[in-house]
Amino acid sequence: MKILAFDTSSSGVSIALNQGEINIANISTEDNKQSEVLISKFEEILNQNKIWYQDLEAIAAISGPGSFTGVRVGLSAARALKLATNLPLILISSLEVLAFKYRNYQGHIFVAIDAKMEEFFVGSFYSQDGEIREVCEAKLATIDNISNFLPQQKFLLCGNGKEAVFKSIDKNNCECDFDQQDQIDASLVAELAHKKIVSQEINQSLEAVYIRDPKITARKATKKRSEEKSGGRGRNRTDA
Repeated sequence: MKILAFDTSSSGVSIALNQGEINIANISTEDNKQSEVLISKFEEILNQNKIWYQDLEAIAAISGPGSFTGVRVGLSAARALKLATNLPLILISSLEVLAFKYRNYQGHIFVAIDAKMEEFFVGSFYSQDGEIREVCEAKLATIDNISNFLPQQKFLLCGNGKEAVFKSIDKNNCECDFDQQDQIDASLVAELAHKKIVSQEINQSLEAVYIRDPKITARKATKKRSEEKSGGRGRNRTDA
């Protein structure tokens, strides 16, 4: 089963072509113009391996959480590919992919992705015999309350927010293993997608997982509340 998988949930682009669980090719770039380079990179990896879209059997992408712009770009491309090719589209959580990376770890895995502004997208998983299961659904945590979400037993801490989280942990009451690698590789997205197809555990939703509203939405909401409290003072008289 040939699967084209990609990730744009952080900075840059990661694309992989897999035959089942076996990776055939990878392309990665730190170019932050994701929407401009994504399609050309798809075609580059396909051309290099002398196949085209009709030779694929599935598409896999990240549904979030992560960079709002990155997630939106990736989902737009994924939906467009699905529409053009009529291929199955498998969307996977960025938190689950990072946990899947450590599926051979025995025990609890806590994933923390930096959401900026001293906030983190977090997820808790349990790994046993190469299989992972979600213990707690994705949440938004702050540096002040993240200890409330940590497993009570020894756990593996991973994700690009791990260093900040590690510094906030009470080392006397919390024991964790620490891993230095924190990037999502698209080949892992493809491998996990293949596993979900085989086990028929595909999430049918094609919606993004943002967890937190984009900044512009939050600013508008704050402004609206402020205006309501002030009785509309400061508005232009022509506003509705």
